[in-house]
Amino acid sequence: MAQSDEGDVDVSEQLNATADAETFVGKSYQEAEAALGTPTTEESFTMSTGLQEFRIELRNIFDPSETPEIREVTWRRSADENLTLWFADKDGTSTAVHYMVWHPDSEF
Repeated sequence: MAQSDEGDVDVSEQLNATADAETFVGKSYQEAEAALGTPTTEESFTMSTGLQEFRIELRNIFDPSETPEIREVTWRRSADENLTLWFADKDGTSTAVHYMVWHPDSEF
């Protein structure tokens, strides 16, 4: 994040980071990794009705009866920003279906 001379976070930079994150939705895992580098963490899980708060927005993407396998991948973009992308299999390709930009100290 860019900072002014006074040390305040530049809000336009913060908004641009979020807008940039949106561009990964619909991209393959390989495209995301090529742009973002090696991820910090990676986990797979099967969608279920008992999702943690961090993953709850995925319920807006999938019908409650669907239980796809999800690949959750997080990159540390800066000391103040992590990017998590959730990938699901679409036509044999792992494709990003949702994202979240969050502060590393956030608790869910």
